[in-house]
Amino acid sequence: MQELKIYDNVIAYSSKFDTVITLLVDEHTNVAVADRPIFGCKVTIDDKLYEHVGGMLAAGYVLGWVDYISVNKFACLTEQNHYLEAGQFFLIEGNALKLAHPSMLINIYSDMTTDKKILKLRVHLP
Repeated sequence: MQELKIYDNVIAYSSKFDTVITLLVDEHTNVAVADRPIFGCKVTIDDKLYEHVGGMLAAGYVLGWVDYISVNKFACLTEQNHYLEAGQFFLIEGNALKLAHPSMLINIYSDMTTDKKILKLRVHLP
């Protein structure tokens, strides 16, 4: 039987396939938040994401845009600080950074420029 969890007054059944990850970039990659890609910025996170904190995002959802970088510039950390390849959870099509799996957006970090943490997600793996 699945464990019952409550997120912001929404009841959800956990799955052994759910994992919580934090998306981050390397120390040389600059990050910004805006409603469109920022010229000269390697990663721009869509400011509309703030409307979805605590909500589910479908696979293929555009999180933001990148400027000539690959998904290898990103990394993911679990809650236990284990490193995971970002390519397992994210993809880049054109210049759009997209989710590879349905996910719940838990947090958008406010100090992306200093600690390089961008998003915290609960990813549902098939």
